[in-house]
Amino acid sequence: MASVDADTVSPVLPPELEQIIFEATALSWPRSILQLMLVAWRVKSWVELLLYRTIIVGSRLDNLCDKPDSETRPFPIPYQNLLSLIQSNYSPCFRSSVRNLYLAHTDPAEEASILAACRGIENIWLAARSSCTVLEIRFDRPVKRLHATLEVIFGKSQPCPIDFAHPVFASMTHLEIFDAPHDGFDLAVWTALTRLPHLTHLALGSAAYLPMCGALLPTWEHLRVLVILFSQHVGLDAGLLTEHNVSELADEPRLVLMVCSEYLEDWIKGAHTSCDDYWAQAEDHIARRKSGKVDLRDCYVPYTDESG
Repeated sequence: MASVDADTVSPVLPPELEQIIFEATALSWPRSILQLMLVAWRVKSWVELLLYRTIIVGSRLDNLCDKPDSETRPFPIPYQNLLSLIQSNYSPCFRSSVRNLYLAHTDPAEEASILAACRGIENIWLAARSSCTVLEIRFDRPVKRLHATLEVIFGKSQPCPIDFAHPVFASMTHLEIFDAPHDGFDLAVWTALTRLPHLTHLALGSAAYLPMCGALLPTWEHLRVLVILFSQHVGLDAGLLTEHNVSELADEPRLVLMVCSEYLEDWIKGAHTSCDDYWAQAEDHIARRKSGKVDLRDCYVPYTDESG
């Protein structure tokens, strides 16, 4: 029998290891998925659904292609194509594949179709003009991250029926609320946030929340990050806390004041890598305050956009 030269034999990887490698490549460089699908049928079966792991629906979709790191960004799918896929026999695939949904499209019927098809989402961003109500959406998986206004979350009835005891919040780790209630704060209602067992990151879009935060934070031990988001950086320092009669929060390292104007870019970073988004930047600043590397009373964080 002729001997086999080891140098001439192509290495063969176990299929399980091959799958791990191709899936990791697809998730790291989503724009490469179409090329990866051409390698072999088995590779196509592993990576095709990852095309739809992160869906962005909105008018700014074209901007994604202009960034220097566009190869690492979600594959852009025009909403017309998305709706066609949803209405086709491919629809069941969305239920199992879509995990992250950024929905800035506000046609009520089309919005409802997209949400009905993407019931496996775990991370959802909804525009302030959205016609849906989060508490009425059927989710097949626990929602981990939610970004929306109070009306989009709870409904448009007045006064807004805020209910943090609803099951949709039970597994939530990150919650961003874009606005503040028009009729003030009922502390009994908002105290329910502190009873959410997995909520570790909270972002609020108004300084009007500061007095409530002053009341809740001292006993809210499992909350790791509290971000108050602003549209401009003027006056974002300990003086703002004094203005709202919560000067004691200046010594609270978990409280961060931040400006983040690039919501889509930031959301993509959080959904795709969980690195360098405003949550991660706030975590880093909190760690530096606790370690003494920056002044404990330095609660303002200048947002850094690493996307170019």
